[in-house]
Amino acid sequence: MRKSLVGVVVVAAVLVVGAPRARATTADPVPNHDIIFFSGSGTSATINPGVPWHFISPAGILSPSVFVFGSGGPETWPTHAPGDITDLTLTFTGLPTGRDIFFGFFATGSPSATPWHDVLSNGDRTITFTAPTGVSLNPGEEFLGSVSTNLGPHISSVNFTGAWSAPVPEPSSLVLFGTGLLLLGIIGRKLLHA
Repeated sequence: MRKSLVGVVVVAAVLVVGAPRARATTADPVPNHDIIFFSGSGTSATINPGVPWHFISPAGILSPSVFVFGSGGPETWPTHAPGDITDLTLTFTGLPTGRDIFFGFFATGSPSATPWHDVLSNGDRTITFTAPTGVSLNPGEEFLGSVSTNLGPHISSVNFTGAWSAPVPEPSSLVLFGTGLLLLGIIGRKLLHA
């Protein structure tokens, strides 16, 4: 009897730990995700959950304007921030006609950075970075990021909105977890009374 109960517990634990996690697509970033929204304006700021950035306006008319996380070198994801971040969306708002994003870069990890996939949308005013399968951003990890625009030297400030997001367990994962806890409680009770 004890061997069969131990087998049930092991199977339940494997199902709970190995349960799939839902991931949203670039077009649908909200379902099954924890979202960290941010917005702001100016030439430098701190965006949720505590990531510094600054906007570099170019000296020349043909040079790009760049939105940079940190000082342009590796930045560290805050230790108090949520982990398992799998995508970042950034939208510039109120841009003059003909001004938009033309390139972006985001990567995680050290010493060799893993680049994330980037997709432009919203008339090239929104960029979404999505982590490759099996990659995420977690507290204490390093990351690099920048977004190049054609705003030109006459833009002294930039307005933006955005969000980081991380997958959360599917409801079926929570049911499996609850079932595993229930089985552990039953087994523990039977062992105490045996």
